[in-house]
Amino acid sequence: MALPRCCVLALFFVATSAGPAPRAQVVPYHQTDFPPEEFKARWTIIFDKIGDQAVAVLPGASQTNGFIFPRQTNDFYYLCGIETPQSYLLLDGRKRRVTLYLPPRNLRLESAEGKVLSADDVDLAKSLTGADDVLSTDAMRSDWLRSPEGAGPPVIYTGFAPGEGAGQSRYELKAANAGIASDPWDGRIPREAQLVELLRTRFWRSEIRDLTPVLDEMRSVKSAREIELLRRAAEIAGMGILQAIRSTRPGVYEYQLDAAARYIFMVNGARLEGYRSIVAAGNENIWNMHYYRNGRQLTKDDLVLLDYAPDYRLCTTICRSVHSTRLSGKRRIRSWWLPSAAPSGAGNRDRGSRDHDAGGL
Repeated sequence: MALPRCCVLALFFVATSAGPAPRAQVVPYHQTDFPPEEFKARWTIIFDKIGDQAVAVLPGASQTNGFIFPRQTNDFYYLCGIETPQSYLLLDGRKRRVTLYLPPRNLRLESAEGKVLSADDVDLAKSLTGADDVLSTDAMRSDWLRSPEGAGPPVIYTGFAPGEGAGQSRYELKAANAGIASDPWDGRIPREAQLVELLRTRFWRSEIRDLTPVLDEMRSVKSAREIELLRRAAEIAGMGILQAIRSTRPGVYEYQLDAAARYIFMVNGARLEGYRSIVAAGNENIWNMHYYRNGRQLTKDDLVLLDYAPDYRLCTTICRSVHSTRLSGKRRIRSWWLPSAAPSGAGNRDRGSRDHDAGGL
């Protein structure tokens, strides 16, 4: 016998309100791909590079300004694995000590998104990263870089290049920053440039140097753990491209091939895209290098360019294919799949392509 709607609603409210309330997350999220020993090895290289009279200051990503999936910048994640927004890392070559600065606990943010590492989690943050000290970012308001004698460091290193986040590369960030700077009704300076200017103003006796070349050189050599992530990212990218190829036929739309690949990415653990998809069919679209509208319906005999890859644990590759709607099934894949799984971001740090980094380790 069918129940009246009022009874169904009453049963729903009883079912959802009965029993104890679900327990809130008590352990903050943290990555598990890299142990403290790997970060310490990277810090040692930086200490050797900057010398015993310098410090290095690295900012983490800012807090997102909307319902955007948070993602740490590549360089900051590479050095400590922390994903809490508004964090900073200090490598003090004078003492060869590392201090992680975390923001105070944000109960409002945690009530919406779950617990994140904060300045309240000193012991936990030390054990996860290997940092010698964990302090609140409130401590950075004073003369936090000065020695006990009151002298600032002779040299301060920080990154002059923009921090790369989700779907970002250095070249595109620089181009966007130039566009903002040339806008007569905007003119904001980038965050990294603002940090450099603040350091020069507040520590005017110190020489400010660029840490970016040091990090670029370090990241050109991959550890075993990084290579393992790269291989998995490339594998997922290939699986997604192959699924899109299998879904190709006259009548489907470019965005449907995007969806086929994206589904494979997500069910295999990718949280984000390495870069927005390029699904270009037909002569009018295939010539646009970074075509993104993906709204054309495929017709018979179309060539289709697919260029798409996931952001898998902050690691991505480049994966491309060219295939046709004319062939079908296995023949289509064997005849036309031309993958280029050259690692980008996490895997490619040669000087010739560094400005085209697509994100990653």
